Amino acid sequence: MDVNKLGEVKTTPWSPSGVETPDFPPYYLYGDLEEPEVRDLTRFLTPRPQQANIRLHSEGGWVSAGLAIYDLLREIPKVTITATGICASAATIALLGAQHRLATPNTHFLIHNCKHSLDEPLSEEERVEVEKRKKYLDGIIGIIYLTHLGIAGYNQAMENHMFNATFAKSIGLVTAIVGQYLVV
Repeated sequence: MDVNKLGEVKTTPWSPSGVETPDFPPYYLYGDLEEPEVRDLTRFLTPRPQQANIRLHSEGGWVSAGLAIYDLLREIPKVTITATGICASAATIALLGAQHRLATPNTHFLIHNCKHSLDEPLSEEERVEVEKRKKYLDGIIGIIYLTHLGIAGYNQAMENHMFNATFAKSIGLVTAIVGQYLVV
């Protein structure tokens, strides 16, 4: 890892392998990942292109939306996602759908097991069903994380939960850090 005199990690300018051009602008996937975002991204990527360039800024959303985006992106031969700002929860699952996973220097990440919250109290039967679903979804996302991060990377991510772009690169969540750190 290259470090400058101030101890900052050297990064490369923004240019994901020449994918972003005037003829091939990025798709901005910003905000919560829910059904409308899956639908809009699916429309944007229909018919399936040979490559896609996505800018991702999301605190997460529905696990099912993250999984749907992950599956959609795996159908495209060359996908570059650049995480910027925050990439949390279901957004990290979507991120892993790309072959080229980049982050801007100040991006932070959050990984955790499934969560479920309802405003109204649950009956015992409903609580049991929610727990079964959580366990099932934790298994699916666990396999995705393990596939891309390996056991050591997955364990480190789960232990730290929230971390910066440099740590994300060290565990394999992102393949490169792009852009410049702001030095004041």
